[in-house]
Amino acid sequence: MAAVKRSLFAAAGLMTFLFFTPFQFFNHVFFRYILRQNVSAVFDIPSIYAQILSSVEEALRVFMPDAVSFVTEDHRLSVSQFEIIQNEAEVSLDPELDREFRFIAGKNNSGEIIGYAAQDHVRGKWGLIHYMIAFDLSGRVKDVMVLEYQEKRGRPVAKRRFLRQFIGKNTGHDIRLMKDIRGITGASISSNGMTNGIRKMVHVFKLFYGK
Repeated sequence: MAAVKRSLFAAAGLMTFLFFTPFQFFNHVFFRYILRQNVSAVFDIPSIYAQILSSVEEALRVFMPDAVSFVTEDHRLSVSQFEIIQNEAEVSLDPELDREFRFIAGKNNSGEIIGYAAQDHVRGKWGLIHYMIAFDLSGRVKDVMVLEYQEKRGRPVAKRRFLRQFIGKNTGHDIRLMKDIRGITGASISSNGMTNGIRKMVHVFKLFYGK
């Protein structure tokens, strides 16, 4: 009987090691066997993968180093505008995430706008991906930076080799995986979410700032 118990404990230990990081394993054992609490009630596993990469202010300085001031402009999509973006971008908007958009205009010493940046959130496999996208005055993507995410296998969506594919894109480009954007192996949900989000944002920019 003792041998059977030892085998069961060994098997359980192996499974735990395979499915949990060392930090997760410590918390799992502590809450489950010492405090005897439901682990899911006190320990949010996706939060283990949460990571803040940059602040909005840091991103703006990278995007527009020549700007001396910034002006925030909030836009809320009307019902008709919501439908316009869905049709033109060929993307299903998220009712929770895609109603309001915050743009930031950068100005030079003369008070002239030299560029725009916008914050957006898309859904990755493990949680929301918070990113910022920069536009030139014509609506072309100048740069993209992931600010914060909760990812495990989707972490490469924050790497330059993925994000630089979007530079120069505007509404005249497909901006789709397997076409002009190469996805990330093993992170299709996150890379597709970012790709669809950026395609959406170039159309949102056109709606509010296009001439």
